[in-house]
Amino acid sequence: AQDAPPPPPDGPRLEIERTVRFEEIVQGTVIELKVPVKNGGGAPLTIHKVEPSCGCTAVRLPSAPIPPGGADELVLRYDSTEKLGTQSVQLHVYSDDPT
Repeated sequence: AQDAPPPPPDGPRLEIERTVRFEEIVQGTVIELKVPVKNGGGAPLTIHKVEPSCGCTAVRLPSAPIPPGGADELVLRYDSTEKLGTQSVQLHVYSDDPT
């Protein structure tokens, strides 16, 4: 007998890729990257803010709470002006996910 999947948790649950890679770009280029965000919980998920580790990256948040089982995206705008070589940007995502 196959077990049924567990029900979603009662509260919101942020599900996001932990590592996202930009393609190789030419210095001075500005690119946008869309990062999928899912709500694996049983209540709406609100992303309050996202703080990038450098001023070269701006982030557009979802405009409304993400419903249970729903998805949206963060849109990252990366400006490579004055950036040379391999770069790494960390994002700190603040939401109402209690975990």
